[in-house]
Amino acid sequence: MPDKYDILVYGSGKTGKTEFAGSWSELGDVLFIDTGNGMLSILASERIKHKDRIYRVPIVDAAEDPHVKEPVGWLTCRQVIQDLHDTGAYDGLRPKTVVLDEMTAASTFALTRVLFDNKHVGMQPTQPDWGKLRNEEIWFINMGRALKGINFILICHEQYLKDDNTGRVWCLPSVVGKFAYEIGGYFDEVYHTHVDQIGGTHKYMMDTKSTGIVMAGSRFDLPSPQATTCLSVKGSIEKLKAKYKTGQSTTVPTNP
Repeated sequence: MPDKYDILVYGSGKTGKTEFAGSWSELGDVLFIDTGNGMLSILASERIKHKDRIYRVPIVDAAEDPHVKEPVGWLTCRQVIQDLHDTGAYDGLRPKTVVLDEMTAASTFALTRVLFDNKHVGMQPTQPDWGKLRNEEIWFINMGRALKGINFILICHEQYLKDDNTGRVWCLPSVVGKFAYEIGGYFDEVYHTHVDQIGGTHKYMMDTKSTGIVMAGSRFDLPSPQATTCLSVKGSIEKLKAKYKTGQSTTVPTNP
């Protein structure tokens, strides 16, 4: 079993992304870096049992002090992940899981900050601006993945992009710039959420394997689709581990 999980989960609105991240409260405290005000779905959810283990850091781009005119949203995101990386805690909380909900808005905050720092406010981003934005996004993801003993979950909306060379259409995480094509490669687990309607009921599910359009993948080779809950993922991994142990040879191989 892995010591921690690094997961990118993306999909259209109202498909259970935030609830999936909130379900990790089954394993301990969850800290949400909330850029999209998605916590309302947590409060309304009947599927999350341990809401008392969920904590929120609200992220807005405007400072509380009206005299501060610079954008602060991305700086706050950076500070939270830096504190967690350095001390394992933020504001006294030592979470078992950290969630950025969502990267789609956070990447917009990051671009705004880059333009401010480069004195390009109100201008079209230049190539160096895009390069710095990409570096900022990679830095944040790598810091999240490096958290010791803390699960890291990144949430994105989805977007459909067409490859100009091949004409192929892909469903990818929605982030500013062209980083959407790369972002999945930084995570062990990439899940795409959707809702299946069966009769009068709705089932919240997620793809763990790529299809003709959807990008997804699992280093644990999880069955696809999976229910959008922490225990579904953890249970599937435990079953695969038990199956591997059962089928594993106990004979020590010898050199021919």
